[in-house]
Amino acid sequence: MFRLHNIIGLAIFIATVIIALLLTGSLAMHADILSFFIIVLPMVSYSLISRPPIPFEKILLIEPLNPQDSAVAASYFQGLGNVSLCLGAWGVVVGTIVIIANLSDLNAIGPGLAVALITLAYSLVAYFVTYSFRKYYEYRSLVQ
Repeated sequence: MFRLHNIIGLAIFIATVIIALLLTGSLAMHADILSFFIIVLPMVSYSLISRPPIPFEKILLIEPLNPQDSAVAASYFQGLGNVSLCLGAWGVVVGTIVIIANLSDLNAIGPGLAVALITLAYSLVAYFVTYSFRKYYEYRSLVQ
C-alpha cells in the first residue's frame, strides 16, 4: 500500500499545480480541449495497448505486489511518462503549425501559442505524476 508520505507528496504536488493555476487567473483559462485531446486520449490508449501482464488491481495496490510485479509496474509507468513527454512535444509542433499558418493575422497567433504551451504543461504534469509512481514501484521492487 502507499505510505502516508507518498500520498502527502502527491497531494502537495497536485495542490501546488492547482494553486499556481488559480494565481494566474482562472482554471478555465488553462483548459484547452485540443491540448486535452493531444495528451489524455493517447495516454489512455497507450495504457490500454501496453497493459502489463499483471492485473490492474495489483498496480492500484488493492492486492500486494511481489518484486517482479513491482518492476513490471515501474516499467509500465516509465513508458507512460515517456509517452506523455512525446505527446507534449507533439502538441508544441501542432501549436507551432497553427502559429505559422496564422502569421498574417497577429490576433490569431495567441490560440496556437496557447495550444503549444498548455499541451506542454499538461504533458509535464502527467510526467511528474507517472514519475512518482514509477519511483515508488522501483523502490518496492528493490525492498521486497
